[in-house]
Amino acid sequence: MGKKASTATLEAWLSADEVIDAGDYKLPSDSTATGPVRLGSGLNMKTFAYAKTPGNNLSGLHKFLCARVTSSATDPTPANNAGCAPIYVKLPDWKITSVKPAKPSWNWNDGPYPTTVNVVNAGSATPLAGYSAMLKLYLSADDKWDAGDVLFGAQVDTGLLAVNAGKDFVITANLAIGSTDPKFLCARALPNNAILEANTADNVLCIAHTFAFAGDIKLAPVVKANQSTTPPTDPPGFALSTATVQAGRYGVTPACRIAYITNQGEAVMKGYSVRCWIQTGAAGSANPTKLWEVKEMGALNLPAKGYSPPYQVANAVFNGLADGQLQPGPAVAGKPQPVAMTMCMAFNEGGAVPEKFLGDNQVCADIQVSTVDFGWTTGTGPTGPAATTIKAGTSSKISQTNVKNYGSAKSVGGTAKPTAVKLVLSKDATYSTDDTLLWTTNITLGIEPGQTAQISDVAVGSADVGFTIPANTAAGAWFLVLKIDATDVEPESAENNNAWSAAITVN
Repeated sequence: MGKKASTATLEAWLSADEVIDAGDYKLPSDSTATGPVRLGSGLNMKTFAYAKTPGNNLSGLHKFLCARVTSSATDPTPANNAGCAPIYVKLPDWKITSVKPAKPSWNWNDGPYPTTVNVVNAGSATPLAGYSAMLKLYLSADDKWDAGDVLFGAQVDTGLLAVNAGKDFVITANLAIGSTDPKFLCARALPNNAILEANTADNVLCIAHTFAFAGDIKLAPVVKANQSTTPPTDPPGFALSTATVQAGRYGVTPACRIAYITNQGEAVMKGYSVRCWIQTGAAGSANPTKLWEVKEMGALNLPAKGYSPPYQVANAVFNGLADGQLQPGPAVAGKPQPVAMTMCMAFNEGGAVPEKFLGDNQVCADIQVSTVDFGWTTGTGPTGPAATTIKAGTSSKISQTNVKNYGSAKSVGGTAKPTAVKLVLSKDATYSTDDTLLWTTNITLGIEPGQTAQISDVAVGSADVGFTIPANTAAGAWFLVLKIDATDVEPESAENNNAWSAAITVN
């Protein structure tokens, strides 16, 4: 019976000398041979293809090809299991020779920015087909590339460069928003080490470059009409010029105004957005509801290292509230109180204009929001005609026409924009401008929060409103509808309590 064959494994390295050690480059598995070995037989090494193997710096490691065999059997002479022979391996070498930005300095809001990178094959071999290198550009804080550097622009395929051949590649991109302050541009060829080359030390080239940030917008306090606009060293936050804002006060803005905006950067800031809004609850409240907002494009160009004059959002009229969306706070001594809310301003939201830091572009402040809320008093009026059946062409009256301001703001009144009161004859219990007008008057005096006012008709007595049913009115069921603020002049927190109605029969 013959002796069982032992198993042997043959491996190979590229080395700088004739000794296999830890610093040598082990060839990949496709150059390793393994199999049974009998007396007088041997193993043949597979072909080594450098283009398929990743690697590091092989400079000086391609002078010798070394092989070593290991066996499962006891070897009486292990000293002759390894050997080296001088060789010369031709390898490519991607070398970056220059990085040239199109401009000597870049402003963050003036992109895109082209950079020309020259790459040369400084090696002794042309890459095999399908094994070209990729080229990338990074933003770095120093003159060395590392994993923390920011990728700038899309990667570029260098193609197959012949020996000593060079080519210019242009990488174009916009500067990204970030809190880092880059000082260098770093170009890097073959960033994934996908191809074995003679030297990877020359795959990176970093150059110093000037970057001008177009601002770290910093928001200042709201300025009063007589307040100085000279900025202090450090803006002390956000404060409103008026602590109480009244909703929809005939075009009066709710103080969406700041003393100044600072630009902490080295470039002009322009084309940024501005948004002002009011939301429920105090600043920092959970799950706030936005009640109103206005947006515009910033009308100011912020100079580098400078500040703006006082800035106010145009057309910032607080109105358009849904019926009942804003109710007054609890009454104090019979007077409804304003509601605690938050006013906020934000600049350049989302970083549409790239800048160094976005975290301080928004400020909020607590405010008190007050509104008017007209309503007919409960229990004290109005009361309908004594007789609910009225003959066409005859007169009657409504008594106890008392209206109350349930809101927390005083109504304006005045002759310029008086509050209209109208009595109409309607086929239903709702007010419409198509209904038949029976009587009207204007309230010119402002009604304080919690105050009751009597709608007077001097023709029939100060506590009553007189009316006449038109002679041509069809007989049948009708409604008398009395509405306060019938022309919707006064913005209110609720409109559904402005109308009173009573059913009558016309014969």
